[in-house]
Amino acid sequence: MEECFSIFSFVENPKHKLLLLIGYGAGLRRSEIVTLKWVDILFDERKIHVKQSKVKKHRIVMLPYSIVVLLMNYRNLYPSDEWVFVGQYG
Repeated sequence: MEECFSIFSFVENPKHKLLLLIGYGAGLRRSEIVTLKWVDILFDERKIHVKQSKVKKHRIVMLPYSIVVLLMNYRNLYPSDEWVFVGQYG
């Protein structure tokens, strides 16, 4: 766990740090993270609805409270209506 925290501490870009934290904290795969939409994040229930995962089935994963706070801050920094992580080319 110490090794993970040391890795996260070196990442300064808020978008990159959140990508890593969601992957680690919620157990999402890379393809699931980059296709994540705001409607898939259930803030009140602290869950993420993962659609069309690796085995082509939907699933629900828990969203740690620490990541909820970071997601709210991230949404204020990078406003988007649909995608959580918008690419540099839109």
